[in-house]
Amino acid sequence: MQKFISHAAELMSEKEPAYQATPTAVGGLRTHTISISPHTPMGWVIRELENSPELPGVLVFDNGQYFGMLSRRKIHERLSRPYANELFMKHPASRFYSDFEIFQNPIASRMRVEDAVRLALGRKGEQIYEPLVIMHDEGKLSLLDMQVLLLAQSQLLVNANRVVGQLYNVSSVISSSLDVNIVLDAILNYMADTIPYDRCVVLFFKGDQVDFAALRGFPKEVDMRQMRKVVIENSVYEAVRHSKQPMCIDDVLSYKDWLHLPNIPPARTWLGIPLVHAGHVSGILVAISLEPDFYNEDQIQLAQKIAEQAAIALRNAMLFKEVKVFNQQLESAIAERTQNLADTMKKLEAANASKTDFLKSVAGQLLDPLRKIEGHKQYFLAHAGETPDPFVRDVFTSISDGMEHLHEVVEKIQDVAAIEANEFTLNREALAVDGLFYRLREKFSDHLAEHRQVLQFINLDHLPDIHGDSRLISKVFANLIENAIQHTPRGGKIIIKGAHRVAMNDKKARSEVQVTISDTGPGIDISVQGNIFEKTFRSRSSRTPNPTIDSYPGLGLAVVDGIVRAHGGRVWVESRGRDVILNPGSQFHVVLPAVQGAGRSPSTLPTGAMV
Repeated sequence: MQKFISHAAELMSEKEPAYQATPTAVGGLRTHTISISPHTPMGWVIRELENSPELPGVLVFDNGQYFGMLSRRKIHERLSRPYANELFMKHPASRFYSDFEIFQNPIASRMRVEDAVRLALGRKGEQIYEPLVIMHDEGKLSLLDMQVLLLAQSQLLVNANRVVGQLYNVSSVISSSLDVNIVLDAILNYMADTIPYDRCVVLFFKGDQVDFAALRGFPKEVDMRQMRKVVIENSVYEAVRHSKQPMCIDDVLSYKDWLHLPNIPPARTWLGIPLVHAGHVSGILVAISLEPDFYNEDQIQLAQKIAEQAAIALRNAMLFKEVKVFNQQLESAIAERTQNLADTMKKLEAANASKTDFLKSVAGQLLDPLRKIEGHKQYFLAHAGETPDPFVRDVFTSISDGMEHLHEVVEKIQDVAAIEANEFTLNREALAVDGLFYRLREKFSDHLAEHRQVLQFINLDHLPDIHGDSRLISKVFANLIENAIQHTPRGGKIIIKGAHRVAMNDKKARSEVQVTISDTGPGIDISVQGNIFEKTFRSRSSRTPNPTIDSYPGLGLAVVDGIVRAHGGRVWVESRGRDVILNPGSQFHVVLPAVQGAGRSPSTLPTGAMV
């Protein structure tokens, strides 16, 4: 017993105390160092634990070699047994070492708190809450209380949640607007609340130039040219730009070549955070303090997170600004183009009116000589019949046919001019469909016989009367029959088929007559079918089987379309396309309103009938 007491006295009389606190450990936590040998009396160990409640245990060394660790928790557990106190006080630690010794390989003092917690919680169940043995850089060992480690981790989680909340607030604030100036103010305001600064700058790079988007803490009379010089000639800004990493200068006065702005207090701590978006550094967020060593690692990390959010918000705001400017330019251009278009339309309307007047004038001037020639036509024809010379007879007959054709052309010109000027006067009356077409067949009988063509009527006898202008409706079908004759080969057939139909008009049923004129000609190219009713359309090759025939489709069909629309009807063409071998033909459909409540068809509806 005397030997154990003597050894304890030696330990307590050493110049270097057996117990000391070591502040540099995992996450900066405080650790404890107290060492004994296997011969140290347990009474001495117990008294040390009672005198120092913060001690988590003691380290055991034998001849300078680490042997293991005795934990406070295990020692107190053994002391709870009967007569344990008297037993411990009388014997050395080695006698009881196997009962409550915990051997653990030391962990590095530079280990992160979360890694140390993960390692500690991975131990056996009965050892989870025992102290950790820490090895410092200089090789010294110390003990870290597991409870302290868990509290540190809890504080880290609290801090992490606080940072997440701060970043959420940052994101909400700076992303709440797409106005660049509002976003910049929000960034500087939030930086001032979370990472204090004396001066703050948001700058952007434009090639080799620098643009200062926002300044805070600078006098109003600051020289912007001098500021650009500071940024361009200071290699720290370029280093942040190319490294894409934050950089903190603890004291810029230690840099002899550092450029300072004149007439303002010199910067001491300089913090530069790159504004990175899609891997590209668009600018730098700079925070400046007038005190040295002002920013710690946590503040730098928080500033970096704020800069990440700021880069996204600023990019979106700038894109919105660009789109807004583009839209303004586009609206201005559209307004200008619209005005130009309106001016052009006025000119076109004026030109169209002038053209219509010209057509009227031409037609009127042609009619005068035609009337004079018409007055002598019968004389020419009679004289031609009396002459025995067949050549003279053919000449007179050809002249007569040419005059008739010229008269038809002039009449079509007049009709086109009337359509364009909207000068149609409709004298509506009940017009029998069958009688109309029987008269037209009589009119074209010579042409049909000349081309050996057959004109067939289907279902025209029992149709309701058409409600329209007799003279104009006759022109419609005369033009279509003439068109069919000229585009049907010799020996072909032309079929005119009628049908009675009912259509809805403003929730009311309207009785209509549909007439379809079909030919057996080469058909019409699908690509031009939508244009053949325009007065400017003219294409020999699209339909005419004989290229010497010219039916002036730009006039005849344009007249048809204008008259039908003036009556509230519709006209269209159907054809599978042009084929001069198979001759698929074409079908022209005309729909015109029928007389309501009258006519010969028993299916004719009364006026205003509902379906």
